[in-house]
Amino acid sequence: MTKFIAIASSKGGTGKTTVALNLGLCLTNFGREAVVFDGNFSSPHISLYLGSPINPISIHNALRGENHITEAVYNHSSGLKIVPQNLYADSDGYIELSKLREVMHGLKGRCEAVLIDCPPSFGKNIDEIFKASDEVILVTTPDMLSVTEALKTKKRAEKNGAKVAGVVINKAGGHRAEMTYQNIQQMLGLPVLEIIPFHDDVVESMYMKYPVAYSHPGSQVTTQFKKLAAKLIGERYAENIEKYEEESSFSKVLKSLGLK
Repeated sequence: MTKFIAIASSKGGTGKTTVALNLGLCLTNFGREAVVFDGNFSSPHISLYLGSPINPISIHNALRGENHITEAVYNHSSGLKIVPQNLYADSDGYIELSKLREVMHGLKGRCEAVLIDCPPSFGKNIDEIFKASDEVILVTTPDMLSVTEALKTKKRAEKNGAKVAGVVINKAGGHRAEMTYQNIQQMLGLPVLEIIPFHDDVVESMYMKYPVAYSHPGSQVTTQFKKLAAKLIGERYAENIEKYEEESSFSKVLKSLGLK
């Protein structure tokens, strides 16, 4: 069975692409077949993030009926499989977003999970993505504006019949005044699946054109993504727990969010 999981938030800058790519890579490293699908037609970032802004066959070709979606699946050198867009493709008037579900579901039976990197705004294609998804994972930073937008996204997803599984708090610990874990959970009415700390390793990984889980395997950020991936497949990631708990910088993050 293939599960389609939308990684979503209506606010830009929360780190949806970072979450989608690293979650996909961690699932792959756990022996699961995962594909990351770029569903952001207004500002596609996956191919840019990974250093390949122009691709011979992309989602646009599949939506126009020129190629099957499986022909648009690429293997990144990190081991991650992606379905990218062409960064400079002008798709206006040339694609039918109503075909998005049909095209995406061409990946059924070919992998275990399809992670869809959603656009940061509301529009027709986000509705089509939600309709095609089995679950939605919200991504938010720990501030009121971002959490409020996440709440809007939750309602939009549910309106389109998608199940919202929970929320990932991203870039945590980057500011003194942040919402607590409990407040975010209460405001959204959803479980917090994982907390990803704000860290320079993520910026460095983007410069290197790799997911941080590949470029910085020992990073605190990578550990959190591994825990998130393990949680999605019903397992518990417990590598180097004692050492990890002693990391002072992440302990500060947990304290700021009310977890310590």
